[in-house]
Amino acid sequence: MSLFLPKRPAVTEKVVADALKRAHATGRFSFSGIPGAGATVIPTAPHQVFALGLSSLAEHRGAGAAGLVGWRVLVFLGKRPVAIVEFKGKTSEGTDLNAVHQGHSVQATATAILAAERLAQVQTADYEVRLIGVHALRLLALWLHGEKDELFVPLAPAPRGFKAYDLYTEERFLAEARALAARRHPARR
Repeated sequence: MSLFLPKRPAVTEKVVADALKRAHATGRFSFSGIPGAGATVIPTAPHQVFALGLSSLAEHRGAGAAGLVGWRVLVFLGKRPVAIVEFKGKTSEGTDLNAVHQGHSVQATATAILAAERLAQVQTADYEVRLIGVHALRLLALWLHGEKDELFVPLAPAPRGFKAYDLYTEERFLAEARALAARRHPARR
């Protein structure tokens, strides 16, 4: 058993390289300081991105209430993760660039995927890799969507109440998110 990725989006190495070049031209991405920046860009681990709103948390709705908002692709130069390219849209066909991320979030995503691959649950069942964000809480987590259960691995930096790269069941993840929302946004209870 293993982690798996949804059907690979129509995002080729050329599309990702072109997106990085456009972002570089507008100052949103820099190749400077990246060893091997002349190497081939390797788009890896395409996964869907979901957003869960505070109202869904307040209504005790599960992760299934999260809405699909786009796709992310982890970008490697050689063996090193150097960027995340986000595309807008709910289908894998779109190539509408949303954002290019560098820095900590890139390594946090790669580390979360590695942590998820080592989980005992992943050794006995298949899980689809997704990302879920509760943006009002500054909470991002790898969402492991399984046939029988939903698991979550928060990315660093994790907000109070969460430990980065630890495993959370859906019940525990949502309970911690609700508690955090109640502290930060008491009017939403």
